[in-house]
Amino acid sequence: MATPLALADLRRLRARSAGLLGDGFRGVEYAVSGIVAVPAAAPTPALALLPRVRDYRYAEVEDLADHERALVRVTGLRGHTHLVHRALVPALLDATQAPRREATFALAAELGVATPVLDIVRNHVVEALQGHDPMTPGELSRLLERKIPEGERLNRVLALFCAEGTLVRATNKGDWQRNAFTYALLSEWVPEAALPGDETEATRRLADAYVRAYGPVGPHEFSHWSGIPLQEAAAAFAALHGDFFEVEGRTLLGYPVHARLLADGTPEGRAVLLPPNDPLLLAHPPGLGAVSPEAAPWVLDPQGNAASAILVDGQAVGLWEASPSKRRVNVRAALLPNAPPGLLRALEEPLSGLAAFLGVPEVNVERVALPPPLAERPGWAHQLPLRGMQPEEQG
Repeated sequence: MATPLALADLRRLRARSAGLLGDGFRGVEYAVSGIVAVPAAAPTPALALLPRVRDYRYAEVEDLADHERALVRVTGLRGHTHLVHRALVPALLDATQAPRREATFALAAELGVATPVLDIVRNHVVEALQGHDPMTPGELSRLLERKIPEGERLNRVLALFCAEGTLVRATNKGDWQRNAFTYALLSEWVPEAALPGDETEATRRLADAYVRAYGPVGPHEFSHWSGIPLQEAAAAFAALHGDFFEVEGRTLLGYPVHARLLADGTPEGRAVLLPPNDPLLLAHPPGLGAVSPEAAPWVLDPQGNAASAILVDGQAVGLWEASPSKRRVNVRAALLPNAPPGLLRALEEPLSGLAAFLGVPEVNVERVALPPPLAERPGWAHQLPLRGMQPEEQG
């Protein structure tokens, strides 16, 4: 028998499951394992972990990903690159063969390069990286001279090789705000992930991790999050056992941990600042997730990217953008149609945490007008959703 659950309680519960609105995780490794996958492009890893990890230091991300290899930047979910705990990488790659194939085909079509040419380039890249430290695209280009493409075309070729499982983005020579990835052979960086496994069991294992992190959920949400076809997602859910919850006529699967979190309760009205492409914003399609249908035009773009959002009670209710300097951080905020009264006042705690992370003593908050929906703006707008917006009187 399913436990009835109100939509507002579901949203708070899902946020709590994903490491928000509670005490958080006791370290970066626990956090990444707990939320399954964090989009790897800066600044998402740094800012997504900030509200989820107690005593957080970004240096811990660098140590775990670049030196210890406990966290791996792997291409899988929906054909995108995420920071994933090493223990889950083999299952994730085996389970996401379909979305990775789609990403490979799309990149090949964009490049307009014939398969035999890609095979030659791949052989050159593999030979250069074999037994070698990870290399940047520039280092590969200089080493191989005219044997491989240059510039942006080389970046796309390397992304294709990551999607197919030949390469992995290894280290980041940039910082928390800037991507400067090096590349390594998957077979050398994470040898166990290069061995093929059982796709059915891998999909079940990935579904189990997803339910634990973002539940209660249904198979269609798992398919949306992972890119795995719905039929395979439903088969994986059928192999899971847990507790059922009834929300607005839909039956969702959860685990005993969700019932415990529900019984513990969650403080209402707590605000959280989420970066572009935060894992919770991408975990569910608009509707029962953090992004309501009325907020979706401003939070999610047609390509599936999510804007930096203000979360209250597990629901995106505003947009934000920060411009840090040595002395202070200037934060711009816009209210979505579903924003509760007094939203800007609720930002005091998360803004204090942001200032401490940035190492600046002052925070200035300015309310600006709500921009046009993301579908009407350039493709980068989810990264800077309030660029060009004028100040607005605070209500």
